[in-house]
Amino acid sequence: MCPSGARESEKRPIRIEPAALCLQSVDHKGLGVFALRRFQRGEVVERARVILMPGSQWEILNRTALEHYYYKWGSEAVCIASGFGSFYNHSDTPNVRYDPKFDEQVMEYIALRDIECGEEITIKYGCPIWFEPCG
Repeated sequence: MCPSGARESEKRPIRIEPAALCLQSVDHKGLGVFALRRFQRGEVVERARVILMPGSQWEILNRTALEHYYYKWGSEAVCIASGFGSFYNHSDTPNVRYDPKFDEQVMEYIALRDIECGEEITIKYGCPIWFEPCG
């Protein structure tokens, strides 16, 4: 039950399937998100609630440990994705795409192809990358 003061977008529950994803160390990358079960192409891998911030705070975020963990949200805001959302590594050939659901304040991650159990889940960052991509 949601508090009566909750915004409408906060009243829609986000169902979390237990043990579908996990966070593990990845050589030369830091942390990465891995599938603990098989996902089919088109399946929603995760729905992550986002914490919105005005675009005027981009410069502030860039001076913090969150510098590489936020997303642009439309043309005038940024967000931090909860759950595993801010831990997906970049790939030029990702197996998941992200889709902002602006009205719900949710980032949805959808399988671009079948993903096997144990496989790292990756996204394409959609911005100039600041590192040398690795395998």
